[in-house]
Amino acid sequence: GRPISDYISGVDAALLQTALCNLADQRFTQIEGYCLRKDGSLFPGDVVVSRLQHSGQDFLCFFIRDITRRKAVEEQLLRTKESVQNHAQFLDALFAAMPNPVFYKDCEGRYLGCNTAFEKLVGKNSYQIVGRKVDELWPPHHARGYHEHDDALINTPGIQVYEGKVP
Repeated sequence: GRPISDYISGVDAALLQTALCNLADQRFTQIEGYCLRKDGSLFPGDVVVSRLQHSGQDFLCFFIRDITRRKAVEEQLLRTKESVQNHAQFLDALFAAMPNPVFYKDCEGRYLGCNTAFEKLVGKNSYQIVGRKVDELWPPHHARGYHEHDDALINTPGIQVYEGKVP
């Protein structure tokens, strides 16, 4: 047989020694690397190494699985995550730059976020607003009205516009 380094790119004595050390306390160890196909091309592979004994001798058994599809999916997922993060950063910047006070809440009426204009209106920063309900931020008579509007919106989803004086 040929040495395993002919089949797995980057395998050297140090990597094999690490695999042997891992096998001292485990039944198998796992390595990711580039492996060689019969046609000479390389592919990403998941290599499981286990130690076998036969006739009093130790052997290393290598199981190689092609993970090309998994790597492609991981790469696509990474690109998608980066795209979503960029989009979220853009929306955060847009939201923060809006001159009108804007906020959003969960179904229990807790503030989940707000822009700078809303922070100025309330006189608190977002860390003091997020997670709170209207009765924790506003005088009771204003809080009751805001709570009624929230309930109406939750019970009849859609767009809600109302005007009033803010304390």
